[in-house]
Amino acid sequence: MNRAHRKLIGEQRRKIIFKNQTIYTNLNELIAQAKSKSNPISLAIFKPAKILNFKAEPTSREWDLKKLNNLNALSQQLNLFQTPEETEEEFKVVPKVPYKFSYTFEDTSGKQSTLMIEDWEIGMLYFNCLKKYHNESIAVSKVKEKYFDEFSKRDLYFFMGTTKKFHNVAPNPFIIIGVFYPPFKSPYEQMTLFAS
Repeated sequence: MNRAHRKLIGEQRRKIIFKNQTIYTNLNELIAQAKSKSNPISLAIFKPAKILNFKAEPTSREWDLKKLNNLNALSQQLNLFQTPEETEEEFKVVPKVPYKFSYTFEDTSGKQSTLMIEDWEIGMLYFNCLKKYHNESIAVSKVKEKYFDEFSKRDLYFFMGTTKKFHNVAPNPFIIIGVFYPPFKSPYEQMTLFAS
């Protein structure tokens, strides 16, 4: 794929993602909207003003056995159109990422926050690097290299989400469930993007 084709795909992706979406830049406003009685939200796009740090903290290496058993029990309940072989094939335990990744960032009000990244992509990046280098500390450094060093130089957005369990009780119920990191655009390109 040549550069012009990649740029065209990037433009189309931007238009789809940002079409009719509010881009939040103030975390307190986003949290207030999530806790609003009239129109609460649990998914949002957030644009950090500045990325300050990327953390990788060791965590449990094994899945919670009780949760695993509950999931396994649920998987045993056959769907009307499934065979037992299909059901067994669907429930496979993937290895647990033994690190908790998070961003520390500032919003447009200068408020600093640290939010956990619960993104499938970051877990796969870690496991791919571990497979390639056979060393956990190198794998973690490669994840940081991409998520902090590379993405800090791009137009970074967070896809934020809440869980039902914490939505109304946590001071900040949001976690980062994905990232979007297109290249920065010129001011002219920004104007034409949001005008369309």
